[in-house]
Amino acid sequence: MVVYYFSSQGRWIAFRENETGKNLFGPRTEWLGWPVWDGQDVCGAATKSYLGTLVGDRLLRKASAPSRVAPFAPFAPSCLSL
Repeated sequence: MVVYYFSSQGRWIAFRENETGKNLFGPRTEWLGWPVWDGQDVCGAATKSYLGTLVGDRLLRKASAPSRVAPFAPFAPSCLSL
């Protein structure tokens, strides 16, 4: 079951294929990143750094982004199977 994430204003900004999915996609199916570190913080695919934090059905950015070493990036996924 697809899980949708919204901005703090309630606008749909991301989704993943299920609750434990390893990849986060944008509304145009572009690969945004993947949940890493504690499973809630998302590493951005383009920047290889902190993108935001999953809080319930929201993708929020902390005012003070945590400084973490970016993990090895997985191969870019395809969401054509969704």
